[in-house]
Amino acid sequence: MVSALPGVLVGLAAFALGGYLAAVVRPAATKVLAAMIVLVVGTFMIAGVGQAPLWYGLAFLVFGPLTAIAGGAWRNRLS
Repeated sequence: MVSALPGVLVGLAAFALGGYLAAVVRPAATKVLAAMIVLVVGTFMIAGVGQAPLWYGLAFLVFGPLTAIAGGAWRNRLS
């Protein structure tokens, strides 16, 4: 479990950066990015892609969209 934690943190940081960059292009794009994250992660979990444990997929399913929206909110707050 502990060995997979850096992967989760790096992945969530990448989602936050993606949300920031999406907000640079268009402020409402963070919501679209969040929906895309839910669809892709949910599809991967249903299809059983990879050998990741359930908590890993659930972490990305729950916190992925939230970090993307937070990254977009951070961009909007800075401007």
